[in-house]
Amino acid sequence: MVSTDSFEEFSQRFNDAQRRLFAIWMDATVNPLALNSLNIPETFDKTVKFQQEIVDISLELQAIGTDALVTAQKQYWNNYFQMIPTFSR
Repeated sequence: MVSTDSFEEFSQRFNDAQRRLFAIWMDATVNPLALNSLNIPETFDKTVKFQQEIVDISLELQAIGTDALVTAQKQYWNNYFQMIPTFSR
């Protein structure tokens, strides 16, 4: 079983990631009132920044998930090997 701390850490980071992505998305979204003064280079830079943040957050969440799975497997196998000697008696 994965520890509660790992799940809480994953949940907290996931929530933080959602907030960051939303803030960057809002910043990168073109304001309809500002269409007359559309700054293509700035919009492009914001879009690339948004894409980079999505990739960074995705990789971070994958790493957290992988760590949680490895921890769960370690706990499972440790419990298994601790239990085996009791059956051999």
